[in-house]
Amino acid sequence: MRGIAPSYSPAASNIENKFVLKHEPHGDGMGRSSRVLSEILTLLALLAALALVISASSAVPSILLVLLALTVLLLPARLRVRACFCGLGLLAPILPWAGSGCLLGFGLLVLYYLRRQWSISGLFWAAPYLTVALAWVLGEICFGFDLESIKFPPTTAEGWRDLLDYLRLSPPAWLTLTLHALRLYMLLGLFALFRNNLEGRLLFLRGLVLGLAVSVAAGALQISGVAPQFFVNQVPYWTGLKRYALSFSDPNAAGVFLALSLPLLIAMCSVGSNNAEGARKKWYPHWFLVPLILCLLVLGILSGSRSFLLGIGLEVLVAAIIWRPRLLLTLLLLGSLGAVALDALRAWGSSYYESALYLVPPGSRRIVDSISFINLNETFFSRLIFWRIGLSMWLDHFYLGVGFHKFAQSVPVYSQALGAGIGAWADNSNNFYLGLLAETGLVGLFSFLLCCSSLERSTEGTRYERAALVSLVTLLLLLFFGPHTDFDEVSLLAAALMAGCLQLRARQIGVRVRMGAALTTTVLCAAILICSSRAERGFYSWESEQGTLFRWTGRSAQGLLSCLPIVTPDHAQQQLQTYRAALRLRSLYPTQDAQLLKVKIIAGGIEKEVTFADRGQRIVELECGVVSKVHYKLEVSPLWAPRHIFGGSDPRLLGVQVLGS
Repeated sequence: MRGIAPSYSPAASNIENKFVLKHEPHGDGMGRSSRVLSEILTLLALLAALALVISASSAVPSILLVLLALTVLLLPARLRVRACFCGLGLLAPILPWAGSGCLLGFGLLVLYYLRRQWSISGLFWAAPYLTVALAWVLGEICFGFDLESIKFPPTTAEGWRDLLDYLRLSPPAWLTLTLHALRLYMLLGLFALFRNNLEGRLLFLRGLVLGLAVSVAAGALQISGVAPQFFVNQVPYWTGLKRYALSFSDPNAAGVFLALSLPLLIAMCSVGSNNAEGARKKWYPHWFLVPLILCLLVLGILSGSRSFLLGIGLEVLVAAIIWRPRLLLTLLLLGSLGAVALDALRAWGSSYYESALYLVPPGSRRIVDSISFINLNETFFSRLIFWRIGLSMWLDHFYLGVGFHKFAQSVPVYSQALGAGIGAWADNSNNFYLGLLAETGLVGLFSFLLCCSSLERSTEGTRYERAALVSLVTLLLLLFFGPHTDFDEVSLLAAALMAGCLQLRARQIGVRVRMGAALTTTVLCAAILICSSRAERGFYSWESEQGTLFRWTGRSAQGLLSCLPIVTPDHAQQQLQTYRAALRLRSLYPTQDAQLLKVKIIAGGIEKEVTFADRGQRIVELECGVVSKVHYKLEVSPLWAPRHIFGGSDPRLLGVQVLGS
């Protein structure tokens, strides 16, 4: 019987006893000094990336990440390769439990430790979208990095605590965007690493099975309420909803990851296949895999993730399309009849339905309620709101978008303009593709599709390839309902799925095409940097008070205000309409020793200064000229820290409040 393991050629007949990987040789002209320089630059880049990851994490993931780095480093070279591949599978469903950024850091470490097993040229196929993303990140670092706002350098232990809490609890935009770029780099790098390493993929799967078994044990402890202090990912919000994150980032990440893992586990249920020498490769036995699959199904439902149920349904349909197209209509008919039957029970037997629903765990009831045609609008209520916001955001920023991963910071303004009534609630786009359009515009979508055109389906024909194809197509469909690859564990699994069923197209690129691409890239980066220089920055997240939206500034900030036409009886001036804007500022600065809070405002080439002798509100009129929007800059001094004055855990350094949009 054919299993996941591929049938190897005679040249790889010793793969049971020796780990064989494809090495990409260095160029002949690359001397020793160049290789040393490359190693040093790679190490510095890794250290900088890990410093950012650790700074944005709490103590537990930071310490654990350092211990993992030392453990892998001390292993022998041959064992280190096996440990890295197996460790990726083992820790993918476990490390998110430790806290944000830990799995991302480990993925970056693996890419560094196995840097001789892949080449940076393996990322060239993704250069168009990488260029767009990195240009936005570079723009944010160049124009938004402010040392004074993060109180750097700290000179005392309290100063270091304030700095780390600030980076972890209220990270600046440049740090957030850099972490998103590192996650994209991890996904693409692991895809390049896995692509030519068949045995590495198999080791990843073996580790994944053990990792999921540990996740099942952790889920059992979490659900039973044992040692809740060890589950830092199970925040009170999820506990109140009776939804369980297991060992993942949150319940939604758990649902998506488990759904995508199930086809791989089902494919592994076979005993194995014969290699070229005829020796049988043993996999985990059925008595271990089958109960594990059943446990994952139960935990997926208890997570309360509707994406889990949708993922399972999509996997069945995708498998039917690939292997049994005639079953597709039957499956769709059975699913529709099941939903209609539940709706009928809700409508005409509500008492029986409520009694039966009471037996379902509270966190899983939302999954049952989502299997309905009647509740379809309620199921997609929040998604419809964010889809409307995303569409409006893209139409306003058609070509370049609002900025790489800057969707959430623009949500409150658009929701208020659209009358959505969600206040300061900011979330992701709830649709990866629409978010791609809103954040990077038509340029980002075109570059993404150009990258996808460089890939084609693999022809390995193994069970791993077929199972990975089902999971990957399911993930692509699930991305219509959320940017699930923002979770580190889902990104890591996506890299393994891509490597299992995709390969790069063989293309010959001429010199003229390369020169044209280089010129286009240069112009595109320049346009993005110019757009980034005028983007809103220097603000903390939106807040709401009695229906009024506001956001705090740091030391400096810049934004965009809508202007209103000036009403004048002069008929001559009406031929050229002029506009004016009102900037509303509010200070909560606790004045001490008669020190005033000063705000310098620059708009339209005119500089104004406002002082606050006490807590209060000021309205500053800005002349817009003949344009309907005005770009303004603020500089505030001095800053104040709520933690030091009122106590509590707020680590921010605040300036003034800017009210409204």
